[in-house]
Amino acid sequence: MFEYLFICRSNIGRSQMAEGFFNHLTQGNNSTSAAGVEDVSDKYNHKPHPLITEVMKEKGIDISSQGVKFVDCDLIKNSLKIILLFDKAECSKNLLQLIEKSNFSFISLADPAMFLSLPTDDILVEFRRSRDEVEKLVKDIIQSSHSNFFK
Repeated sequence: MFEYLFICRSNIGRSQMAEGFFNHLTQGNNSTSAAGVEDVSDKYNHKPHPLITEVMKEKGIDISSQGVKFVDCDLIKNSLKIILLFDKAECSKNLLQLIEKSNFSFISLADPAMFLSLPTDDILVEFRRSRDEVEKLVKDIIQSSHSNFFK
């Protein structure tokens, strides 16, 4: 059973960072998982984007062993709280049906993948910005005993 399931579009960036931060900040209790709604795992060799891994290492967190996962019924059922790292307008009807009976919340975070066409140095700047937003979100979740993130 996972306390939290972080979901983003493809599980190569935001949700991977959230899983890494959560497990690091809770001293590795691994009570969280991450998944994506689009299966791009083959494209990225079933791992987080390499530059996401790089910016996380700058914070002392190695997510290189985390695998890319595609959201499914089992992950949903085995998660107490679900955090979708995008706007509700971006959520498919299928995913809404999967989570409708779950404790979930939408937290809008920009998709760092939108910067992949930039030069590498600029990508890293944007990925660091995303990483820092995710870190703040995860810290807020951990520190909040009566979280207002959920309905």
